[in-house]
Parts: sequence; structure tokens; C-alpha cells
Amino acid sequence: MSKQLSTAVQSQHILDFISHSAAQTIRLGQRLGELMRQGDLVVLLGDFGAGKTHMIKGIAQGLGSTDLVNSPSFVLINEYRAGSPIGWHRDAPQYAIVAGVSLLSPCRMRFRPYVSPGATQPSGGRRASTHEILLAPRSAYLMTGESRSAYEHSIPPVAELRYSVTFRTLRAGRGRSGRTRRLPRTGR
Repeated sequence: MSKQLSTAVQSQHILDFISHSAAQTIRLGQRLGELMRQGDLVVLLGDFGAGKTHMIKGIAQGLGSTDLVNSPSFVLINEYRAGSPIGWHRDAPQYAIVAGVSLLSPCRMRFRPYVSPGATQPSGGRRASTHEILLAPRSAYLMTGESRSAYEHSIPPVAELRYSVTFRTLRAGRGRSGRTRRLPRTGR
């Protein structure tokens, strides 16, 4: 494993392995699933693209499940206290779709064209927002296409407590660094 576990969770029951293909990871998961009994717990740790979903696919097969197993992507829940802003940013390129739900208090989501770091900035100081939407409490938004690639966004300080629930899906073939990850061929 790339990250060392704390001594408190290391035991004789922890298994580290290196897989050279998705099929190999699924086969290992299937064998593990066949050995599992009710109440067993499996914890998978790894970065994006490490193979956790393929392992779960195999475990599900080994348990006799025919359910579809997808990448879990992830959900992020943030609390923003009164006066808290969200600075200008663009969500990491390894995410395909970003969707969110705004809760408790309204806020304004601003957009402006994205300028990559190191690119020549137009003179004249600060860049202003070019688009703005009001996110009322319990409203949802979806960012795909140009809103994800050509724009960055921010939220000015909120007047009252606000929660944001953000859903992100991983772009197919993208690893944590945003580069396509290729596994070595084994010749089998």
C-alpha cells in the first residue's frame, strides 16, 4: 500500500497485494467474497484509480450478487458559518460532473472565465465575475461541460449558517493526479 497504516490498525488480518490488471483484482475480490461470512468487515484504502471498485465488484460476485457495482465517487458536506466565503476555484479536472444542494440560507454563486496558472493575466487588476446565480435554500445545481472546464466559481461571504452537499463523479480513466493511469501489462 502507498500509505502506511497507523500501528493501532495493523494486524495479522491486513492484506497488502499488488494487482497488475482490473481482471486480477476482480478475481481476488471474488475469491475473498466466496470466503466471507455474515458480519465480516473489509476496509479498502487507496487513492482514485487504485482498484477499490474492481475489488468490490469481485467481492459482490463472490457473494453471489448480480447487482451493478459502480464507482462510489464521493459526497462532500461542508458547513459555512456566517461570514464565510468560498474563494475562486475550479473543481479538480479528474471530476466529470459536480452537482450540489445548498441548504439553510441563500447564497450567490459567481462565475468568471478560468485562466490557468502561469497564463498572461489581462491588465487592470482583479477579474470580475461574468455570471451569477442565486442558490436559494434547498436548491440544486449541476456543473458539466463549459461550466466545469471554462469557468471558475466562488461564493461571497454568507449572511447566515449554510450547508453545502456536493456530489462529484470521477471522470473515466482519470487517476488522482488528473492523468490517465495505465497499469503494466503482464503478458497473460
